[in-house]
Amino acid sequence: MCVAVPLRLIQMDETRTIGKVDVGGGNLITINLMLLDHPKIGDYVLTHAGMAIEVMDESAAKETLELFHEMGFFNPIINGG
Repeated sequence: MCVAVPLRLIQMDETRTIGKVDVGGGNLITINLMLLDHPKIGDYVLTHAGMAIEVMDESAAKETLELFHEMGFFNPIINGG
């Protein structure tokens, strides 16, 4: 099963093609931003397989994250595994 996850964009390189998102607890992972038009720091981006595939509305992203949290989905990511 494949799951796309909304994550908050924290950093970008000067070309806006590579960024870092917060997966929780201060853990940052690098993602590719090439599919997005004009991403901004602070955007919630729907992320799948290391690619940001769309910018999400903040309230929808937070609602989705809360559902993932309730299911315990983020525990393996936060704990590195």
